[in-house]
Amino acid sequence: MNALTIQDLHFHYCPTRPIFSGVTLSFEAGKLHGIKGRNGSGKSTLFRLLMGELPHRGKIVCGAGAALVHQNFDKMIADQFSFMDNVKLASMGERPSFFRAPKLRGQLPAFLERYGIDSDRPACLLSGGQRQILALLMTLQKGPSLLLLDEPTAALDPKNAALFFDFVRELIRERKITVIAVCHDHELIERYADGKLLDMDALKK
Repeated sequence: MNALTIQDLHFHYCPTRPIFSGVTLSFEAGKLHGIKGRNGSGKSTLFRLLMGELPHRGKIVCGAGAALVHQNFDKMIADQFSFMDNVKLASMGERPSFFRAPKLRGQLPAFLERYGIDSDRPACLLSGGQRQILALLMTLQKGPSLLLLDEPTAALDPKNAALFFDFVRELIRERKITVIAVCHDHELIERYADGKLLDMDALKK
């Protein structure tokens, strides 16, 4: 079963320089897929297409929808609130009401403690890897079937980068979601991806 299917995708910013020309791809559900490629190879453009932000020709089929965790994920976190309070706020939607208790879509993963995360700890005291995990869980409150991660470890040291991807793989097993990650560290994504590893430079040849 595929979480994402792309059929005969065509897109260009300039007619004489197509970014995608007749691209057909599929991504298996319940896997961690990786995307690598040089700057300007179309990685961010592909994510924008999957999020419906750009007009295109072709067909993109994506189950219950996709959600994106941007590189600037820190902007979605309220530092003065705890880990759990940030997740609760994300579950409220665009127009939260403080006159009713928020409802989480399911519970926080039972394995959270294994990553050294105290859910009552203020977000400003979390490590870089723990903050990225928080941003991921906040995004999951939208209920997507596909999670897109844009350079999730770009600002993390090797220890926190490994912690984050360990969490992602366990989250996939627990929640049965699908993840596609753009990663600047090719060795890291090759080590953790158990699905498709897409090379954007090879795709465009």
